[in-house]
Amino acid sequence: MRKLLPLLLVVLTAGLMTSCKEEVVSKSDGRQTAVIYGLLNASEEFHFVRINRAIFGSGNALEIAAVPDSSYFDQVDATIQEIVNGTVTRTWDLKDTIIDNKEPGVFYYPEQKLYYFRTPVGTELIDDGKTIYRLEAKINGGEFSVIGETTLVSNMFINAPKESSQFNFANQDVSENGYANTTISVNTGNASKLEVSLTVSFEEFIGQDLFATKSFKWVIREFEGGDLNGTSVSTVANGKTFYELVKQNATNNPQITKRQLKSILISEYGADENLQKYMLVNKPSSSLTQSKPIYTNLTATNDMRVLGIFSSRGDYERLKPDWVQVGPTYYRCLNKNSTRELCSGTITGELLFCSDNPADQSESYFCN
Repeated sequence: MRKLLPLLLVVLTAGLMTSCKEEVVSKSDGRQTAVIYGLLNASEEFHFVRINRAIFGSGNALEIAAVPDSSYFDQVDATIQEIVNGTVTRTWDLKDTIIDNKEPGVFYYPEQKLYYFRTPVGTELIDDGKTIYRLEAKINGGEFSVIGETTLVSNMFINAPKESSQFNFANQDVSENGYANTTISVNTGNASKLEVSLTVSFEEFIGQDLFATKSFKWVIREFEGGDLNGTSVSTVANGKTFYELVKQNATNNPQITKRQLKSILISEYGADENLQKYMLVNKPSSSLTQSKPIYTNLTATNDMRVLGIFSSRGDYERLKPDWVQVGPTYYRCLNKNSTRELCSGTITGELLFCSDNPADQSESYFCN
């Protein structure tokens, strides 16, 4: 289930990007409006699509919004087709499921209905940037249909730091030479919007007992538009910022007797062109009227309406544990200067970090 959460969060966040005004329509013209959000990702096993209807009625909108059935169609028959060189190679029928994770708000909660299909290991979606995935949702027995197509984000890769290289956040003598930066370089693939981030995890102990495992996500940089001209991009993770974020995320508990770095996860997230456009259009408006254009890559038949998007996102990750032994060599996540600064430096020295790397046995910051 943990693998499902990132995609679910993206789908649900996309749903929140649409204003209440867009989800409440008058019944005066007799036209229904579908509200659909789906993001495919080749690295996921379960793929979710939200298929709702805009509130349709003339009563009190707030009262109607609180009733789940008011946002659901009576019948939805949805499929995803995989199209390779113009030929349909696979078809999935979407099943419905109830997810109990919707935040309190104007619309019904905590349960919501989502539609999904599964691609187990060995049957993953094709992320070659050419294969087309086509969504068709037949609403209420064919009253109307909603159609959308997308290719998948592909060819993303982390060039640096490599598996065997180390993060360098501190020079030999920080008081004299300052902090250091680590370059992060990634392949952009066919992404139109890209986020590069680090997730830093560390453990906190009381005596010999693990008290808590803490982690925080550090967004290093986002790229889009002209930033993505070319096949790769580079940015830097600032050393001083690293230590400041560690301090900010440490538990304020005087009983803690030691902390140890656990890992740093390098992540690259990419959005395809349609998702990038959708996110751009749905940024908060600076206009006094708060008016915004509506963007969708979905179409509805029989003169009905549709809001939302059917698109794709991709990700690539590289986990660097605090240290790992390969033969006689100990590969570190942080280099020695950076480890020393974490354990005894100006910013985090009071947090009782220590290193259990056998290569540090002779150091004052080695864990007892």
